[in-house]
Formats: sequence, structure tokens, C-alpha cells
Amino acid sequence: MLHRVCECSDFTAGTTCERCLDGYYGNALTGTPGDCQACPCPGRSSCAQIAETGQVVCTNCPAGQTGVRCQICEDGYYGDPLGTSGTARPCERCTCSGNMDFNAVGVCDHFTGRCLKCLGHTEGDQCQRCKKGFYGNTLNQTARQKCRPCNCKAAGTLRPVDECHPTTGNCWCLNHVTGRDCSHCEVGFFNLQPGIGCERCKCNPIGAVSMACHPITGECVCRTGVEGGLCGSCHVGYFGFSSRGCIACNCDPMGSASMQCRSNGTCQCRQGFVGHKCNKCELNYFHNRATHQCEECPVCYGLVKKQVSIS
Repeated sequence: MLHRVCECSDFTAGTTCERCLDGYYGNALTGTPGDCQACPCPGRSSCAQIAETGQVVCTNCPAGQTGVRCQICEDGYYGDPLGTSGTARPCERCTCSGNMDFNAVGVCDHFTGRCLKCLGHTEGDQCQRCKKGFYGNTLNQTARQKCRPCNCKAAGTLRPVDECHPTTGNCWCLNHVTGRDCSHCEVGFFNLQPGIGCERCKCNPIGAVSMACHPITGECVCRTGVEGGLCGSCHVGYFGFSSRGCIACNCDPMGSASMQCRSNGTCQCRQGFVGHKCNKCELNYFHNRATHQCEECPVCYGLVKKQVSIS
């Protein structure tokens, strides 16, 4: 049995021309030339007419578009696809510099693209900068934490602790204070004081290895044989304060009255001892190995010596 197919016209389709072509809407069964009207949708895409109200609604909007006439951008997109406010602009996805939750609702303005829900302590129309009190590179997609808190040290900064360079994080330091967060003194300075800064080290230029000192106590690093917080004198048992340090006296512990020598390096000897280091026995004295002392020779030795000198 043959099935006859009608030759449809006036934008109708179907075996008996009972419906409108895709991209058209209406009641094709009325039988008049104007039954099917073109859908008022972008690219003649499909639409549907609501029976109760007669309103025509687009059903297959291009990607990123929505609305009865596909006239607005979907959530997460922005633009002006039909040019309702001027030049038509296609809907583009909001990026917000990657600092947004793409699954969230209302992340950006549908028309301007201004970001409304910046994450990670970012702000700006495109979430392109860190908020006040934070610093970093908002465009660095590999960073675990793009914006980090300034955390400037209160004692060392000129400004509030939440003010720093938005990119480097450098805080505004007081005089001779350094470090990203203004946490310590520059080399050659010590004693960080709030509102003042650091004071210069007072190391002795002769006795100290350098003009740098301990950043808190101000103690200096002394040359060999030199002592004192500022390296201004020789250790006990040393002499000859100079840019090469101090020289050890090396006084003999048995023969010296003191381990401290004179300014010329000679030691003060006990009775019976002589020599620069007091390590020899005086004339008419002998070294007693048992006591390690220089003891006076017996009287008889003195008489013999005197007789020898006379003859």
C-alpha cells in the first residue's frame, strides 16, 4: 500500500504538513499561509509557544546565553548578545583571574563581567589584586596560596602591620630595620625599638673582627685574645692590643707572681725566678725538681763562689 507524502509549504513539515519546521512556531493545522512564524531566536534556533499565554520562548539558546529570547548571558558568563544596550557582544565566560568558584551562583555581573565573589583574599573587577593586608601574585595559577597576609612586625614598621607592598609583601621599615616583615636590624645595627628603629653597633674598630654585632645584645665578635662586649681590651693573660688581636703572655705558672704580663710582654717573677717569662732561676738559686721552685743555694756555695771571685 502506498503512503502519500504531502508537499508542504509555508514553513510546515510532517507527513501531512501538520507541524511547523524547526525554527518556526504556530499551529500548522489552521491551514492558512501565516500559520508558522519564524522563531525570534538567534540563528533561527527552535522555540515553543506557551498555550496558556501565547508567549514564545526560545528552547535552544547558543552556549552561554539564556532568557526568553536568549537575550542575557547565563550565570558565569557576561556580554550583550542581542545588543540591547548598544553594540552586540557575545557571551564570554567570566574568568576572574582564576580566583572564583566556577560552581557558585552569581560569580560575576551578567552584563559587565565584573567579578562579585572573589576568593583567596583577592579583590577587583577581575579579582586581579590582593586585598589590603595581603600580598602576592593573583595570576599565579600554580601557587597554593596566592595572597598571603602582610604580618608586618609592629616593632619594626612605620605603618600599620597590615600594610605592605601588594606584590612583594615588603613592609615599610623604620631606620636601619630590614627583612620583608621588618623583623630585624640591618648588619651593623642592633637593639630594635618600636617607633625608633635600630642603633649602630659600637664595636671597637681595632679589637673587633668587624663592625657587625649581635642584633639583640649588641655584643661584638672579638679578635684573638680580645675581650669585652665591644672588644675594647685584652683578655687576662694577654697583651699588645692591636688590629691583629692580643698576644698571649705565656707567663710560667710556677715562676710568675701573676699570669698577667706587663705591656711589653714581660712577666712579674716570684722570688728566685728570672727571665721574660719567669721560667729560669735567678743567680745563686737552683731548680728543685721536687717542689718545682727556685730555691736559694746553700751558704757554703755562696762562700765558695765569693772565694773564686776574689782569686
